[in-house]
Amino acid sequence: RTQVADLLEKLDGCNPHYIRCIKPNEKKQPLAISKELVAEQVRYLGLVENLSVRRQGFCYSQPYAPFIKRYSFLSASTWPNPVAHSSRKAAVDLLTTAGLGVRDPDNKNELIPFQEDSDTLGCFCLGRNKIFLRHPQALSALEILREERIPAIVNIIENAWRRYKNRIALRAFSAASTQLFTAYGAVWKNCQDRRKRVPGAANKEHVAKIYANWDAVSTKLLNVNNSRLVKSLKQEEELNSVLFMQSFVQARTQRREFLTLKKAQIVFSKRFRGLKTRKQLANDMWRSCKVALLGVRTEFERYLGKKKRRRDSLDRTYHGDYIGVNKFPAYASIIQAHTEGRGAKAGCGRGQKEKLLFLGTVEKVNERWAHQTRVLMISESRVFNLKADKIQQPKERRVFELARLTGLAMSTQPDNYLIFRVKGEIDLMVQVSQKTEVVQALRARIEKAYGRELPVEFSDELDFYAAKGKQLKVKFAFERSMKDSEWSKVDRHTMLVKVGII
Repeated sequence: RTQVADLLEKLDGCNPHYIRCIKPNEKKQPLAISKELVAEQVRYLGLVENLSVRRQGFCYSQPYAPFIKRYSFLSASTWPNPVAHSSRKAAVDLLTTAGLGVRDPDNKNELIPFQEDSDTLGCFCLGRNKIFLRHPQALSALEILREERIPAIVNIIENAWRRYKNRIALRAFSAASTQLFTAYGAVWKNCQDRRKRVPGAANKEHVAKIYANWDAVSTKLLNVNNSRLVKSLKQEEELNSVLFMQSFVQARTQRREFLTLKKAQIVFSKRFRGLKTRKQLANDMWRSCKVALLGVRTEFERYLGKKKRRRDSLDRTYHGDYIGVNKFPAYASIIQAHTEGRGAKAGCGRGQKEKLLFLGTVEKVNERWAHQTRVLMISESRVFNLKADKIQQPKERRVFELARLTGLAMSTQPDNYLIFRVKGEIDLMVQVSQKTEVVQALRARIEKAYGRELPVEFSDELDFYAAKGKQLKVKFAFERSMKDSEWSKVDRHTMLVKVGII
């Protein structure tokens, strides 16, 4: 009796599975089956009746919690956490999820949904603590869906793990970066403070302390022999040494500049007093003074008195080279390539290096009125229109000799447009800030080399021959309300440039 009680207690605490053994033959031989013996054992064990009972009842039962744990990721209502507050409701939500069901044996494309207490393959019932599936096909469908879903769940877990590892690595990298740049910033700030003569910045103990911290951190985290930060601090120290020596020279230079400004102030004061005096004269005497003043102005101002000047160009110094031919030797190579074999034209002998008259960035205007960034280069014998998307790699777009230049055209407004008239070729129209310098350099060079004067046309309506047989018009108009100039396309043959008070 005690053993029976123990057995019943064990059976209540687990899910027992009874295994019934069938003897195939009496001779204990492999691969030999006696049909009469096997049929008699099946009949005595009641297996047929057991299967019949199983088919009439529920083939699968499972408590709610293990059922949800196994199949929870098949539904959004139970993954990653159930929405319902009870396991029973969560199991119902899982099975009634849209797209979850059993394939119809007669029509594989039709899906039979799970329904409670129905006569379909998706029938299930709810007990107090367990869920019951009537048909094996329902359990098989759940297992198939679970196997199909497992790779996606594995990817989610894998990605989460990788993100976790990356966060750990990022946290370590961020801490190292903060430590490194804190030490670097302290040294760099000390360099700047010593450069500005901040009191206490040159204290030897303080400098030694921050450099010791930087050396320890940089040795730990950087390749000291090839580090951008180490090189940067070294350059800062070298610059500090140079600036310390330059400070004495700069002080002397500034004193000289002050004396120069003092003399200039005296000159301005004299001119201002002269202007006030002339304004008090009669009209005839004022006109005679104006004519006298025009006689002492520059050649450009005497000749180009018809064009208004921009405020920022009145006292501009002419540099000629605004890009740096010494810094980018490709421009000198282009001039040299055209100079070789040219003979002694235009005053340059064979093998003699030509002088650069102008080199700067401009905007070239084409026949469609598009403004394209270009480089204008003028030597003693040629004008070059260069394309330089990379400033160090110019490419030739157009070249013509100065001997073929027949004239220049400008408006009377303070704009920057300049048109080159070329004999036998189309015009070249550019927008260049240094237009006065370009015109003066071209006039002086052509008069010296070819003994003729380069004419300059002034008009607010200019002809522009952008292509052979195609004559375009450029019109200029003064707009008092504007602070700059802007262009607009009137039609295919006309461009309007509005110029304000500049």
